[in-house]
Amino acid sequence: MIEWLSKHDQLIYKVIMFFVFFYLAFIIGNKVTKSVRKTFFITALSLLVYTSIHYTMALFIN
Repeated sequence: MIEWLSKHDQLIYKVIMFFVFFYLAFIIGNKVTKSVRKTFFITALSLLVYTSIHYTMALFIN
C-alpha cells in the first residue's frame, strides 16, 4: 500500500523508504528468531519473493 501511495515520488525517496522497511523487518525478525543469520536469510528471502511477484505482475499488467 505504501508503495502504491508513493507512486509519484522521486527515486531517492523510494530508496530511503526501502532501507527503512528493510531495517524494520530485520529488527522485528531478529527479535523473533534471536539469530542474525536466520534473520538475514528470512528478510532476504522475503525481499526476493516480493520482488519476483512485483516484476511478474508488472509484466502481465503492462
